[in-house]
Amino acid sequence: TFGAANERARRTSMDVDTNAYGVLGLDFASAPDDGAIKKAFRKLALKTHPDKRPASEREAAEKEFDALQKAYDVLSDADARQALDDVLRATAVRRAAHAARDAKRKRAVEDLEARERAAAGSSGTLSDEQKARERLRVELARLRKQREGSRRYTPSMDSDNVASVAVEVPEHLY
Repeated sequence: TFGAANERARRTSMDVDTNAYGVLGLDFASAPDDGAIKKAFRKLALKTHPDKRPASEREAAEKEFDALQKAYDVLSDADARQALDDVLRATAVRRAAHAARDAKRKRAVEDLEARERAAAGSSGTLSDEQKARERLRVELARLRKQREGSRRYTPSMDSDNVASVAVEVPEHLY
């Protein structure tokens, strides 16, 4: 019977990636019965039938109706439907396992980065960002001293310069 199911699936030429349940607007997880499948097909067939469309939309409607008919053929045949269900279940299991691996990898990366930050902080070495912040602090202190020594310095110069600086500098660094 498996060969017969393969032959029927080949004749309807549904793509393996195409979910016949989705074409009919059904949810695979809810395990629709034959009556629900037939009802969904008839409802969509009335909407998508090429004879119900204007002549300008007829070619697209034929393709859409053909996909709808193929989905119904797969779901109305017990063997083809079982084969599709098996594929969808295996795909769901693979995706869940992949998501679990991704979550595990993410936790491992976060843990590694936290340990690297802790090791960098304890060994006395500074990260590039920390070095850049320290250099900024030193440069701001130098500029502050330079401005204080300048006779042309006015408080209004500070407000004009601060607005044009793209980096927000905490007040405690001044």
